Amino acid sequence: MKELHSGVSFWQDFDMFRLIEFYLETIKDRELVLPKGYTDYREQIWEMGEALVPYREKLVPCHNDLVPGNIMDDGNRVFLLDFDYSGNNDPCFDLGSISVEAEYDDTQVRELARAYYGLIDEKIIARIHLNLQIGPGS
Repeated sequence: MKELHSGVSFWQDFDMFRLIEFYLETIKDRELVLPKGYTDYREQIWEMGEALVPYREKLVPCHNDLVPGNIMDDGNRVFLLDFDYSGNNDPCFDLGSISVEAEYDDTQVRELARAYYGLIDEKIIARIHLNLQIGPGS
């Protein structure tokens, strides 16, 4: 993943909140019904997004959809598949995505942060936790 994150920037940025707005407009336009309870959490989700705004200053190429079906391990290397949602983003979004999909507890999230960043920084841990709450699979 660090190889992807250190690569050449993608042509577009990925913003989960823009995507949510797009989906909400689509639901409205098609006169569909939101999932029960969604509106109960919408304000909290937007507050989390506001807390992450400062970290969108330096975006890197990200996959943004690290569900198990998009990761292949041949025993020697790990390959990422399906780049439909790829775009420049906070690397903690991908780390959060992995964490939620693997059902990591806090200790495992900390170890993931240590493996990726080489240290455990509470601000980074908080960013990963916020991103795992708003990303795919949450």
